Order: sequence, then C-alpha cells, then structure tokens
Amino acid sequence: MRFLWVDYNADPDWAKVTAHGMTGLFFDARSPNVNRDYLVGVNQLGYAVGLYFVDNWPEFDTPTGREFAEAVHAQMKLKCPNTNKDMPKIQFDIERHDPAFVAEALRRFRELRPTRDLSWTFEPRQQGWMTADLVQAVSDCKVRLVPQYYFGDMTPVAQDVEFNRTRAVFPTAAISGFYDAKILPVDWDGFAFIQGRLSSPNPPPPPPDNKTLAPLTYNAVPARNINGRYCIAGLQKDSSGAYTDGLARYDDGGRQLGGERSEKYVAGLKYADMMDGLGPCDPYEWQGRVFPPWPNESYEV
Repeated sequence: MRFLWVDYNADPDWAKVTAHGMTGLFFDARSPNVNRDYLVGVNQLGYAVGLYFVDNWPEFDTPTGREFAEAVHAQMKLKCPNTNKDMPKIQFDIERHDPAFVAEALRRFRELRPTRDLSWTFEPRQQGWMTADLVQAVSDCKVRLVPQYYFGDMTPVAQDVEFNRTRAVFPTAAISGFYDAKILPVDWDGFAFIQGRLSSPNPPPPPPDNKTLAPLTYNAVPARNINGRYCIAGLQKDSSGAYTDGLARYDDGGRQLGGERSEKYVAGLKYADMMDGLGPCDPYEWQGRVFPPWPNESYEV
C-alpha cells in the first residue's frame, strides 16, 4: 500500500499521485472541501480514502482519550455519515506521551465504531513509555501502528531500527512505516507525509504536430455521470450537425456522442464539474500547469 496524506483543504495533485503510484489518500479531517460525496468520488476512482486527526489541533486537544475519541466520532458524523468500515479509514496522530490517554482513545473509539479501519501514528523512539495496557488496547482494538521515520524537523531515522523497535513492543500488531514524502525510498510501502513535500513528475514532452483527434481537456466524473469534455476547435460538422474528428462525434459543448473514445483519466487536467463557466477549448491554469498545450494522453483513443 502507498497511502498519502493530503494537505489541509487541498485536492489531490493527480500528476504527483499518479507518478508516485499512490493507492490511498488521507485527508485532513477539518478540511472544508472534504465531505461524504468528495470521499466517495475519490474512492470510486480506485483509491482507498481516509481521514487523519491530530491530537494537538484545537478541535481535538481534549483532556482525556475518551473525549478525543468522541470528538473524532462527532466529526465523522459531519464528514462521512452512513459510510462503511473501510471508507473512510481513520488515522489518529496522537503524539502526547501518555499511554493511558492513547489506550482510552482507542477503546472508546472501538465502542463507538466497532469495525472502522483504524491506525495510530506516533513519533520515532517513543516505545519506552508504552505500557502493557496500551499494548493490550492496540491488540484488542485491532489498530495498525504507523511509526514515523522522521522527527518533527523532518530529520530521518533509520527505518529498519524504528520498525524493529515497534515490533519488539507490539509483537502481534500490524505495522506500516510513515515516510517523508520528499525522500521516498525505492519499493517503499506504507504512509507518506505529505503531498506538499512530494516531488513533481517530469513535465511531459510537447505534443507532436500531427495530432488529428480532438484533445480531452476536462476529465470525466464517473461518480456523478458527467462526461469528459473535448476541444472541438477546428473540427467540421457531419450531416447530423455533430462535430467530428473522423473517429468520434461531439456536441457543441465538447461532449462525446458515441463511445469511440475511452475518456480515460488524464493526469493534470481538471474535472468536467470544475469548468467554472469556461468552454472546453478555453485555456486554464491548474495545480501549477497552464493548458494548452494539452498532454499527449489527451489525444489518445
């Protein structure tokens, strides 16, 4: 698994997400842009989705672990009502060195959400204060442990050493490492902090001059039955009044009328529900890129 934390109120940077092979996206539970429909939409694109909660955020900086779990539960009712045990997954980032607080938070959350996928991430070199009762709570509550392979200033620690320290304290727990997204190793598996630290993929080469098909300029939104949009500039109309590039036919808004083009996702483009009044051929800027030129993939069948 390759699960990425996404920054507060940010959307996934699909170019980075795709380039780094991410399989799951965890969102800041406070983000105004995140709600049930948003999470379902990302999930339907084939990604695991989750929410992360940090114990020093004012909304969740509670005196007891019980109150922390109850605050998380209340926020889930707002952000993801009527969802299943895996969608969204939940991650606690609890870094106070209080084993009773953590154990109480895990147990109370399990009372409130008996089957919800739950993980807990913590700073490196913290295993010394973790008590037998906390170990039992992790086991009883079926919590995945995610030790961080970096300090607060992002200084890295030896990954194998940190993993083995955790395994020595929690012999039966599932353990996944938390990596600095800026320096991901080859063949890594676990969580990455955070999207803003991910390197950008190499820019695509300019499109060749012999493109004949209409380019896809906005991605489809299958979860909402919204078709992709194609730029029909320069195309001729056929006898039925539809625009055609010789392979597919399009209406005046650049929507495909037949099923000849796959409308497969093209990294970097906006979605068709984000056009903001623009036409399918109008230039736009998104996530640091300016279109056109359209990506090579926009011209594929």
